[in-house]
Amino acid sequence: MGGGTDRWAALAGAGAADLRVVDAGLRAASRVAEELGQGTAHARERLAEAHRGVAAAAEGFAFVAALGEAHRSWHDRLGRIRDDCHDIAGRISATADAHTHNDAATASSFGAGVAGR
Repeated sequence: MGGGTDRWAALAGAGAADLRVVDAGLRAASRVAEELGQGTAHARERLAEAHRGVAAAAEGFAFVAALGEAHRSWHDRLGRIRDDCHDIAGRISATADAHTHNDAATASSFGAGVAGR
């Protein structure tokens, strides 16, 4: 188990002490998470439409109750996935904003020090 840290260090590169954050990459990841959430919401709507159609057509059959349970389970799962995707998108976007602000503040502080000489 102790090899995990070594593996991450190898991926980061020898002596890589600085964190490199690429704003465009974070923003792209945020968009992908948001799109995944939207796609999941669409799939959830389609699942509900299909369930209504089958449940109406099969009214009176014993399997309809089991089908309803399966539908509720998938409906709930897809809802949680959708919510998680939107949450992740927001967090990644906030991270990009924080790094952009921090980078700008750091660059500005160097400029202020030079101008004050």
